Amino acid sequence: MNQTEQASISEEVKQSPSKSKLLAIRGFGLLVSSILLFMVYKRLEPGALLDSLKRADLRWIIMAVCAFAINLIFASYRWHLMLRLSHLTIHPEATLRAVSIGHCFNTFLFGTAGGDFIKSVIYSRWYPPFSDRCSGNSTP
Repeated sequence: MNQTEQASISEEVKQSPSKSKLLAIRGFGLLVSSILLFMVYKRLEPGALLDSLKRADLRWIIMAVCAFAINLIFASYRWHLMLRLSHLTIHPEATLRAVSIGHCFNTFLFGTAGGDFIKSVIYSRWYPPFSDRCSGNSTP
């Protein structure tokens, strides 16, 4: 990557949305999540849910959460490696965030292809040179 591309990336990374815009986006996300959780819990029988939670073995739950975290770390590393080989990577934390969000879409909405698409969209919004390089407008 030459110096002009690095300067362009660092300038675009420094530009961040205002705090009020970020607060509004996160508030909207919290509102949507709350509505969806309410809709799910409204359909559940409270007694059945409590019985299931009481019968659950805490060790298995902890192991499942750890396995899920390890899966996300390996998936993030694989995505980061692909980005690095394409000369598109910025930093691993951003990749982990994009993979986590993409995995949520994999699980709940669109399936695997949708999650990868969402990861690409998120990454290109955070780092505009990513979209130029993926669309073929720029060369490594």
